[in-house]
Amino acid sequence: MTKHEQFDGLIAGLKGLMGCDFELDAEGLWAVPLASGLTMHVGYREDLDQVIAFARLGELEAGEGFETVAACLLSANAYWRDTRGFTISLDPDTGALMLHDRRSAEYFAAPEELRAYADRLETVARELNEQMMQLLEELDLATAAQSEPQNDGSKE
Repeated sequence: MTKHEQFDGLIAGLKGLMGCDFELDAEGLWAVPLASGLTMHVGYREDLDQVIAFARLGELEAGEGFETVAACLLSANAYWRDTRGFTISLDPDTGALMLHDRRSAEYFAAPEELRAYADRLETVARELNEQMMQLLEELDLATAAQSEPQNDGSKE
């Protein structure tokens, strides 16, 4: 059995574990729907003998708060501190925020390991989204506070 056939067996087992079917996306990767609504795209790179996976977290647009959110994401990425081994990236052309990883094909000996991996990716994605939303809420509050007229106690 080839490595690609082994990977296809992992995907078939994952479908059974998750109780759902999933299909190939436009790039030839398996699009695995996760409970949170995210989709994990996963595939086997024969030339590298690696499994690659990613999830699109959303888009980060230039504008107010961009630098603060980008700094937060970069600090989470440092030494994979808040990403549990996954890497965060930003597509400069589209603004798409991605959480991705690649592992040796040997890392996944059974469908249960691929399922645990998908669960971990989903958990990290959820935590990062929560951090970003909290940060954006704080920025909105800070912006609102800056735009409100300040009462210095004097009478006009």
